[in-house]
Amino acid sequence: SALILDDRPDAWDETSRPQVLPVLPYHHFDETGLPLTNEPPTGVLQDMLAVLSDARNKLDQQHREVAGKRADDGVQPNAAEALQVRRAAVLQGVALVFSG
Repeated sequence: SALILDDRPDAWDETSRPQVLPVLPYHHFDETGLPLTNEPPTGVLQDMLAVLSDARNKLDQQHREVAGKRADDGVQPNAAEALQVRRAAVLQGVALVFSG
């Protein structure tokens, strides 16, 4: 199971798309090919690192929960499910009001 960060989710097949976490294009090199920075991630990259860390924690939790179950039970930890849990929690506890 894997999580995929990509600025082109449309490049992935339907089976893989639940595991794709779309990101804005990141430009690591300038127009001459030199690295733009060696600094730790900030902005969108820092946000994506937080999302990946949270999804990883949820996946680790799934591994612990199924560790005692037999393999033939068909229970497998799933990165796409861990990411879906994270996505579902984005607006948890938020009340949205639309007016026109």
